[in-house]
Amino acid sequence: MSSETKIVITADQVKFWDEQGYLVVHDVFNKDEVEELRAAFDEVLRVCGRDDIAERYASENPELWVDVRPPPGTPIGEARAKHVRKVEWPNLLHAGFEKYRTSDKLRRVAWPLMQGGTLRSAKCSPSEL
Repeated sequence: MSSETKIVITADQVKFWDEQGYLVVHDVFNKDEVEELRAAFDEVLRVCGRDDIAERYASENPELWVDVRPPPGTPIGEARAKHVRKVEWPNLLHAGFEKYRTSDKLRRVAWPLMQGGTLRSAKCSPSEL
């Protein structure tokens, strides 16, 4: 989808978001953008696999939280990066995520969900997203 292509989120999609808590919107980002995001994700996984991840990032930025606890029963010594459960604010680990978190394309997807769905915000306009 080019940046000129209008992204339309339907009432049915907003309803699905409200009921299910997620929404898949295809073709928002082009192939090159997806590859850039994949590379950023791979780098975050590499960093999360480090043994010093918790201490290193907790001291540098208290807003970053990385959960790399393996599921119960995982063999000792198995790679930590295989078990990244959550990275809050991945843009703090890699600038590539910030580029897309603040993109107009993502805003055009999120704005209808904020207006009609569970992401409502009384004081938010599209320019503030």
